[in-house]
Amino acid sequence: MSDSSGKYSPLVSWDIIGWYGQSLDNKPFLTIDSHDHLFVSDPEGYRILEFSATGEFIRFWGDYGTGLDGMNLPVGVVVDADGGIWVADSGNHRLLHFTLPAQ
Repeated sequence: MSDSSGKYSPLVSWDIIGWYGQSLDNKPFLTIDSHDHLFVSDPEGYRILEFSATGEFIRFWGDYGTGLDGMNLPVGVVVDADGGIWVADSGNHRLLHFTLPAQ
């Protein structure tokens, strides 16, 4: 949101511990669903984080691995029209699709 001088300020902000890494290649991606939930990739934490629009932590999933229950540098994340979450699991060279439980 901009003020009368044209300067922009965030409406809300919060820290995410997983983003304090020094890597220039493994930066997180963000996406928002139809309920204004924010989904964040944490590549070096091998997980996806979910927050409310006000920054309240909802859940995370993922851990390091090469099987279907793991991830290796999840970067891109997007919500599809049905509310499913697609994750680009770059270290494992694949796309993963997740259907989340109802809230």
